[in-house]
Amino acid sequence: MQATLNRLDGLISRVLFVTPEAHIQPETDAQSENTLGLSLAFSATRCIIQYMVLPFLLPVIGLAGAFAVGITTAINIVAIAALVGSLRRMWRINYKHKWRYFALAAPAFVVLVVFLAMDVIALA
Repeated sequence: MQATLNRLDGLISRVLFVTPEAHIQPETDAQSENTLGLSLAFSATRCIIQYMVLPFLLPVIGLAGAFAVGITTAINIVAIAALVGSLRRMWRINYKHKWRYFALAAPAFVVLVVFLAMDVIALA
């Protein structure tokens, strides 16, 4: 089991273009938890804006259609970048809970890519 996990670890490191650091400083766990918290806070803010504010606010002020799709496209791109950035950090410092985060991040990444594709189709 450990050999399989090590192979998966190496594969994800290559996909993320990350080389794990040889020496991990003690504060990196706290920094990783702060990064994770920031990523989750961004995700929550993104969901509130994209699914609660924009559908109701934009039509009220007379903006909808392509403008709304452009905003959600930009939000999704930033969300994907933040997700990949936090995954890269977790793998670079070999954070002890990186697989737990990956279990949350992988489906979120797929959903974001699907939403981004839908936005691009709507803009085309």
